[in-house]
Amino acid sequence: MADTTTPTPAPELKTYQGNCHCGAVKYSVTLPEITLVNECDCSICFRQGYKWVFPPAGGLVFEKGEDKLKDYEFAGKTMAHRFCPTCGTGVMGKRYSAPPGMDIGINVRALNGIDDIWALKVNKFEGAKLDPPYVPHPFKGTEPEAKFENEKTYYGSCHCGATTMAFKTEGPLAEAKEKITQCNCSVCMRNATILHSPKNNAVSIHSTTPLTPYTFGNKNYKHNFCPICGVNTSLQKIPVDAEQFKINAPGFDQEDFMSKYPINLRCFDGVEWEGENKVEVMTWAGGKKWKGEYVVPV
Repeated sequence: MADTTTPTPAPELKTYQGNCHCGAVKYSVTLPEITLVNECDCSICFRQGYKWVFPPAGGLVFEKGEDKLKDYEFAGKTMAHRFCPTCGTGVMGKRYSAPPGMDIGINVRALNGIDDIWALKVNKFEGAKLDPPYVPHPFKGTEPEAKFENEKTYYGSCHCGATTMAFKTEGPLAEAKEKITQCNCSVCMRNATILHSPKNNAVSIHSTTPLTPYTFGNKNYKHNFCPICGVNTSLQKIPVDAEQFKINAPGFDQEDFMSKYPINLRCFDGVEWEGENKVEVMTWAGGKKWKGEYVVPV
């Protein structure tokens, strides 16, 4: 008897343009329209905030800069995490033993033309449960100078441990007075930073290998990342005179602005992401407006 089953039509393909923030690396990805991304909670994927998709074989085409990407491997070295050494954008991952079509992971955060990345459906993978377990790196610096009643100190690091950090709060983070935010500007979206901004004297950062600073636009910040593993750790304020500050950061109080040190909470151990007293992350949609419309560098 003849098979009369109607074959499932192949999904329509769509091409997305992608680039690191500074524009040194540009490429296109062709795959079915992106409505679902994969998120892993392992030590590196969580720090980088990766949102993975896996294009079919031949679906990734570089326009320029593939040779500029830096690779980071760890543990069993089964995968290379590839990032731009100039701006720190995590672009892709290469899984050495996976079959074609599953060997290349693309970080959706670095693709253009996706209106709301937080609206995408998410498939979660519990990579943190895989062996060998990630062992946090001990803090190597001096304790933060700030003193609080009922204070609590959180410790963290980039992934490779070249930079270790500590910050203090007045009690657990969920009770902290400062807001915890993720921003929709072009660089924060790519870096996936979740920012907490303690006072300067409540933060201590120690690096055995100097962090790489990346600046752009009005240069309010140095976006600091580890040159070894590519993890974004912190935002360092750049001093300017009062008139320039009004241009750079309209509506902000300069003294208050300069008194705080934004740090990426993704890098810290013991943050209460889950449970009854979990931290609340506010999504700030004003980043695009404040920093201006992002134009892909030529």
